[in-house]
Amino acid sequence: MMVMKKKRVIKLKDPKLRNIRKNLRELLLKVFSEKLSEILEKQKEIRRNPDLTYDQKVEGQRELESIIQDLTLDMRKAPLSCSTCSRIDIDLVYNPVFETWYCEECYEFNSRGHSDWYP
Repeated sequence: MMVMKKKRVIKLKDPKLRNIRKNLRELLLKVFSEKLSEILEKQKEIRRNPDLTYDQKVEGQRELESIIQDLTLDMRKAPLSCSTCSRIDIDLVYNPVFETWYCEECYEFNSRGHSDWYP
């Protein structure tokens, strides 16, 4: 039997805490971006390396693609920004059906008229 997670809302009222949360989100997104750039640079190095065989290049690219995919999934599942409008300075709502976070505005807009949207 599959257990469905419930909709969750993360709200902060204190302006200082909201600012700290925003700054932390900015920092985490910057770290993600830098890590992604690092991996993409490694991919270029692999493609340009004349000492590697075709199979070695393919295997290296495959490993890096797997890392990118895992990193991207982790970022999408974390409450860092709205998956629709990308705002980071607002409260977020978790949609368990799509396993992602939305701001309250986007959540309400997307949930109107969609029977597959939960809850």
